Amino acid sequence: SLPLSKQDGHFILYSGIYKRKAKEIDTAISLEMNGMLAGKIFTRDTYQKIGAFDHEKTQEILTNPSVINKKYWGRFSGVLYHKLDQKVTLMRDPLGLNTLFYMQLKNGIIFASDISLIYDCLKDKPTINLGYFADYLVGSQFAPTHTPFDQIQELAGGIGLNYTLGGQIEHELLWNINAIPNKPITNTVEFEDQLLDTLKSCTQAWVSDSKNVCVELSGGTDSSAIMILLSEVLQKDQKLIAINYIDSKEPSSNEIEYAKEVADICNASIHFPDWHGASPVDPLEAGWRPNRPSTFSLFKKMNEKLHDVLDSENCTTILNGQGGDHVF
Repeated sequence: SLPLSKQDGHFILYSGIYKRKAKEIDTAISLEMNGMLAGKIFTRDTYQKIGAFDHEKTQEILTNPSVINKKYWGRFSGVLYHKLDQKVTLMRDPLGLNTLFYMQLKNGIIFASDISLIYDCLKDKPTINLGYFADYLVGSQFAPTHTPFDQIQELAGGIGLNYTLGGQIEHELLWNINAIPNKPITNTVEFEDQLLDTLKSCTQAWVSDSKNVCVELSGGTDSSAIMILLSEVLQKDQKLIAINYIDSKEPSSNEIEYAKEVADICNASIHFPDWHGASPVDPLEAGWRPNRPSTFSLFKKMNEKLHDVLDSENCTTILNGQGGDHVF
């Protein structure tokens, strides 16, 4: 059967910052009876958070799904249901911040934001994809569409997948960076002011409904910039907390001095979880099945230390500066 709404139970979209104690659960964003997105979506012009799309905007997105990436920004994944064409369109945000996996069956298609949800629905379990792990070890795939299981695929960021009742699958480019006009910078000062204003507006919109905000602060350029931005845009009742990972047995690798300096500038408290004693052979939490291999996910004790800080400071959002070079 085709998905019509969240209540129908034909599909599940779930996302949280951490699976162990997920505090920030993505919002279910309705497109009337024509589908649903899960995540956080904002308008590009006013930075207003979208809770649901009205009839006019829903029809516009159904007619041209690429509109979602032209008029809105954020972290999202979901499905559109085209009643007239009898097809569904799976979609994912351009940067791939939200996950979306799918598997074509003989009589349909199954999809979810977590591989484990698909795996549990299958009577005949898929085999392990050894090629995926080989690519992971050598680092040859930065944005792979294959997964640890054969037959289960990951939808690439900015791509739409159209599936018809006849079983045909067609991929559609919903975000084309090459089509964005390339305007030369004629006034550097004016450009920097516009960039800074955009960064502040985006950051403020993203954390507007957060209780307290935590930043993984290394003391480097990217994470320090995020800390300073947050210190300027957070509301008075929102606390800013920094986390700087240290290794008490390898002091040369620590950046405590730089992290403290930035935290002091931002008037933020700072915590120093210690890597010493954490090991990649620590037993994983029972029932935890990540979508892909991750070095940090293997360190159970370090994960617990991080979550203890989040709980003690009542943090509902955690940010870091990874990939900040794309912006700064």
